[in-house]
Amino acid sequence: MTVFRLLVWRHVAGELPRTALTVGGVALGVAVYVAVATANVEIVRSFEQAVLGVAGRTTLQVFNAADSLGGFDERIIEPLSHADGVLLATPVLDLTGIWRADGSARGIVLPILGVDLLAESSFRDYRVVESGHDDSGSEADWERYLQPDTLFVGRQLARRHGLAVGSAVEVNVGGRIRRLVVRGILEGDGPARSTFDELTVMDIAAAQLLFDRLGRL
Repeated sequence: MTVFRLLVWRHVAGELPRTALTVGGVALGVAVYVAVATANVEIVRSFEQAVLGVAGRTTLQVFNAADSLGGFDERIIEPLSHADGVLLATPVLDLTGIWRADGSARGIVLPILGVDLLAESSFRDYRVVESGHDDSGSEADWERYLQPDTLFVGRQLARRHGLAVGSAVEVNVGGRIRRLVVRGILEGDGPARSTFDELTVMDIAAAQLLFDRLGRL
């Protein structure tokens, strides 16, 4: 063992620059590997957060690929909610509206999400931050929220177009023009913040009634 050590140290002492370069290269390689692995983990985590931002705590979404315009019968929610592995299911109506601001010749596209406002809190990360009332969350507030013409608008969308609580907008969805009233400003939480800044939300029953989509999702 002593002879081996002498040989090793003699080699190291005689080739000190090369030995230092070798050790440094190995250390650099390990550091780069760890950095890349860490970056990959962060990228995957960021992607997961982005997906959660759009879907909230939803882990499975069901679409009718064969009939994207007509959607499908809302009664599908019942069997879906009792399927193996499903803890909770809620309907969503995805609409696109066109709104012409006062004095504007161009139409502004409004993504409208019709949701079950009473059940939706279990799925998505957003909240009403401005409602024009101090009793937010009370029974009276929910009565206002569930009025057929109620519209909630994302904060950035509202700011960009000068919308506030009480503003009235006429929205054209599939040729049907309806007057809606902004009764709340939305703000997303966590990764959902930027997503809901640009959305509008309605109660799904009201959206189905106003835009002739009764029974359809």
